[in-house]
Amino acid sequence: MDYLLVFLSVILLSLGFVLQKFYQKKAGPWGAASFSLYTAICSILSLTIINGVQFEFSWYSLINAALRSLCVFLYTLVGFHIMNRGCMALYMLFLMSGGMLLPVLWGWIFLDEPVAPMRVLGVLTIVFAMILTRDKEEKADTIMITCLLAVFFLNGMTSVFAKLHQINEVYETVSTTPYAIYSSLTSLLLSSITKAIRSKKQEKADTTVKHPKNMPGAESLKSSLLLIGIVIIYSVLASISNILQLEGAKTLDASVLYPIITGGTVVFTGIMALIFYGEKPSKREWISIGLCLAGTFMFLE
Repeated sequence: MDYLLVFLSVILLSLGFVLQKFYQKKAGPWGAASFSLYTAICSILSLTIINGVQFEFSWYSLINAALRSLCVFLYTLVGFHIMNRGCMALYMLFLMSGGMLLPVLWGWIFLDEPVAPMRVLGVLTIVFAMILTRDKEEKADTIMITCLLAVFFLNGMTSVFAKLHQINEVYETVSTTPYAIYSSLTSLLLSSITKAIRSKKQEKADTTVKHPKNMPGAESLKSSLLLIGIVIIYSVLASISNILQLEGAKTLDASVLYPIITGGTVVFTGIMALIFYGEKPSKREWISIGLCLAGTFMFLE
């Protein structure tokens, strides 16, 4: 049952990536702060409804959720920069590998999770599969490499913080949904600050520079409503996926949970890119998807 819930969360997460890419293409380089702000608002509303408008409080949960949310917010901002530079494959490679490798190593070293040979082989298989997805034409300069390493570390720490909270037995904690609400509240605060800073810079530039046509504020009413719809759907999917992953973190080892999420996301994102964007994977990418699928099944023991 735990595995089924995790796979459901992976499908929802993959759909979220499809929506995020569509939003990024429509909104352009101005979209990161707005996307984080609007999704945070929608996530708080949807999670509050899911939780039955009940309130729980814990300082440990609040601090942990704030640190986790900070990691998510930062890698989202950096991720928009990377994708705007045309390095989508590199972004996914470092994002997914960080989200898998750091919690796996952390689980093996600090939680005494069993280092089963099949799981080690599964990790290596998924890493190799993700490396295959890299486009050789994508060039990474010093700044880009720094951004990619930041994404790797930040997404990895996001998983570590989540696992820490769900297995904590020392401090008082809240249940899963309120913990997710804390994360969204922190994201709302960070996004609001970022958007306010950007708005000030725009005001100074308004006298000499026109806003680009692909900014959300310059979109037609129809396009603006479309972007709002994307944000709402993304937020609901992300909220449910987040809850399912957090529930899985209570019972599944970190060295099992996050490789399944990573391998599954690569597989389903590739399939959904084909369905929704008509992106036909190359022979190398099909091999990569197959390896990720095989690596994922190595953890189902």
